[in-house]
Amino acid sequence: MEALREAGLLPNQLAGADGGGEGSNSASSSLVIPVHKIRKIAKLDPDVRKITPEATVLLAKCAELFTCKLGVETAKVAQMQNRRKLLPEDVAEVCSTRDECLFLKEDVKDLVREQEAERKATTGGGNSTSNTLSHHAAGSKLLTSYFSVAANGAGLK
Repeated sequence: MEALREAGLLPNQLAGADGGGEGSNSASSSLVIPVHKIRKIAKLDPDVRKITPEATVLLAKCAELFTCKLGVETAKVAQMQNRRKLLPEDVAEVCSTRDECLFLKEDVKDLVREQEAERKATTGGGNSTSNTLSHHAAGSKLLTSYFSVAANGAGLK
């Protein structure tokens, strides 16, 4: 993992974390996930009326850190199996075995099943762009269903 970090392939998780006098504008410019998308996702919850710009930047940073950790753990799984290629099954394994990712277990398994069905349906000569777009649309549907399940489980509705 150190070799990847030195090669610049892993993001520096501590960059901009000190917040020494930086405004939210410079903090949001260092993010990879678009803040306006985080705002849209947060507003899907009917209980959220307003969300401050600082909160959206914080949520985006948390999402990036979690995604980075999930990627590193997935890379470790592939590395243990002597592979350099990350597979959807690796992500599913991480989500099934790591305590901090258990809340994603069912959603990730559903995505892996969808990808396998999609692979079986295409015989290798199809338009991969349209398949990728339809897969992402299905993933966003699962994301919104997760919010409704989480709200129901927390007794918010």
